Amino acid sequence: VVVSSGRDKAIMSKWFGDLPVTLVAEHGVYVRKPSMPPGEWELHHTPLTHVPWKEKVREAMQQTVAVLPGTFVEEKEFGIVFHYRGAVQHEAADSVIKGLRGSLSSMISGMPLRIIGEKKAFEVAEATVNKGSYMAKFLQQKGIPEFVLAVGDDVTDEDMFAAAPPGSYTIRVGNQISQAQYNLASFVQVRALLAKFLPRLPF
Repeated sequence: VVVSSGRDKAIMSKWFGDLPVTLVAEHGVYVRKPSMPPGEWELHHTPLTHVPWKEKVREAMQQTVAVLPGTFVEEKEFGIVFHYRGAVQHEAADSVIKGLRGSLSSMISGMPLRIIGEKKAFEVAEATVNKGSYMAKFLQQKGIPEFVLAVGDDVTDEDMFAAAPPGSYTIRVGNQISQAQYNLASFVQVRALLAKFLPRLPF
């Protein structure tokens, strides 16, 4: 069982650190295997240390935070996230957020970076960092198992669906158009599905 997220190591450890599963943080940058000591993670990505992009991106995001209440910036080791869930009711939110995203797109044009859309947030991160890249690496190391089930509710999970090997079962939570084979309406249905697998799990 692998839990893959865009969240950082600290959050993943806090939420899932006690479970005997593989944890993947920051879209595949860091990995924690069940056999590893608490708090220990493996780095699975080489940063672009020669590209000083984070300072400019951070400055642009912080300038928007200053004028749009309810927004904040989350900085990761390999990316920067602009959160605007708390600002969606603000009358100027749409235009300000679109303006920021457009400015960032121009700023990183020609650089090995991309903007990753998330729920009420978007992240600027290195282009090679994504859940699909980690899935491909994981399967290469472990071999393709007899049964693969990939479930996600975010646009960042589309890379994972695309990387899933033939014969996999891929599920997008929600009614969005997706590369996944199937859709489930909500996490309630996902829980019901996963409950059926519990008797077969080794823990």
